[in-house]
Amino acid sequence: MKPLRYLAMVWAVPKNKGAGNIRDSCCCPLCRNPSSGQKTFSTPEVPMSPRILNVEASTDGGLKVSLDQDLVSAQHSQVHEVLLNGEYLAQQNILQSEAHSAPPPLQPVYWDRTFIEKNARFVDYDEFMQEDSAAFWDVMEDLEVLGLVYLRNVPRDDQSVVRIGEHIGNLRETFYGRTFDVRAKPNAENVAYTNEYLGLHQDLLYLDEQPHIQILHCMDNTAQGGESLFSDADRIGRMLYALRSEFPPLADLVEYKVRYAYDRNGYYYENTRPLLEEQNVGEFRTVRWSPPFQGHQPSGWNMSDWLASARVFERCVNAEDAVYERKMAPGECVLFNNLRVLHGRKSFDLGDGGKRWLRGTYLGRDVFASRLHYMPKDRLRRAERSAARTVHDLLNDLSGSPDFEGLRRELRADPHIGKS
Repeated sequence: MKPLRYLAMVWAVPKNKGAGNIRDSCCCPLCRNPSSGQKTFSTPEVPMSPRILNVEASTDGGLKVSLDQDLVSAQHSQVHEVLLNGEYLAQQNILQSEAHSAPPPLQPVYWDRTFIEKNARFVDYDEFMQEDSAAFWDVMEDLEVLGLVYLRNVPRDDQSVVRIGEHIGNLRETFYGRTFDVRAKPNAENVAYTNEYLGLHQDLLYLDEQPHIQILHCMDNTAQGGESLFSDADRIGRMLYALRSEFPPLADLVEYKVRYAYDRNGYYYENTRPLLEEQNVGEFRTVRWSPPFQGHQPSGWNMSDWLASARVFERCVNAEDAVYERKMAPGECVLFNNLRVLHGRKSFDLGDGGKRWLRGTYLGRDVFASRLHYMPKDRLRRAERSAARTVHDLLNDLSGSPDFEGLRRELRADPHIGKS
C-alpha cells in the first residue's frame, strides 16, 4: 500500500485549529499498549494547538506525522512522531483500497412465507460448531440478513443450547436464568409455559435492553399441535412507516409509547415503546410488538388513531402469506432475531403422553455484532452483492403480500385511516 496520495489530507488540517485529534489518535507503542491496544494517556493531556512539522509514509501502509508539541505530561521528546497505522486510516475512511477498507454492513432481505419457505437454511450442528467454518458463517449471515436460521442434528442434551450460544458469544442472562425451558406447567408465570395459543410477539420488551438473538432447541415435540410461527415484522413496519405522511393516523404508531410490564414472583420490570421505533427522526429502526406482555395504559389515552393503525399492522403480520409455520422436530434448533422476527406458536394437546419441550437462551446485540465483525471480508462482500432486496426494493417491488401498493389500497379503504 502506498498512502502518499493521502498525505495532503493530513497537511490540510487548518493551521489555526491545530492537530490535536491527530495527536490523540497516535497508534505508537508509547501511546497505545501493544498488548491491549488501549490508550496510555487521557485526551485532556493533548496540547491545545500542536502544529504539523512533517508527514511521511510508514512501511506498514500508514502515515508518520511529526508534531511540535507533545502531551502535557510527556517525559520524552517535545517533538512527537505520531503513527497513524493502516487500520486506523481505514476506519477513518482515509484509505479506500481493497486491502484496508471495511466492506459495507450486510443489508436485510425482507421476506414473506413463500420466500422464507424456499430460503430458510438448515445447517448441520457439527459443521456449525467447527471453529470459523463456512457453516458457522452461514448461520451468522442468515441471522443478520433474514433474521432466521435452523440447525439440525443437535444432540439431545440440556447443554446443547448453551454450546450453540457460546459458540457465537457470551449468553445474555435474564431473570429466567442463563437458559430456560419452554414447556407446559401448572400456575405458569408466563403464557409461554402453558399449552395455549401464543400470538406473534417479541420477548422482554419491558427490559431496557431486550435480547437480540433467541435460540430454541427442540428436545421433545410429540404433542398434537404446537407449530412454531414466525413473521418478518420489519417488512410490514417499514411499509407502514413510509406511508405515515400519506395517512396521518399511522403517525400514532411512532409517537405513542405502549406500556409493557412484568410483575410476578418478586420481579418487576416496566418500559414504554412505540410500535414503530425510529433510529433518528425520519429514520425507521425497528418494530416493538408484544401484546401478551402489555401493561395497563394511561387512563386518559385517546387510543382511536393508534388502535385503527395497530389493527392494520396486526392483520398484516398475521396474514396467511406472511406467517412461516413449522413444527420443530427433536434435534432441531431455531435461531432468530428477537427484535425483527415475531414468533409465536399454536396451541397443543398433551393427551396420550404427548410432550413439547424446548430449551432456550439469548444473546445480546453487542455480543452478536462483535462476532459478526470478524466475518471474512471476502464472504461479507459476496453476501452484500447477492442480497436480494434492499429497503428501496421493498418499497418499490415487494413480491410478497400485502405489497406496498396493496397496503396503500387497504389503508385508503379503511374508514378510520383513509378518511384522513
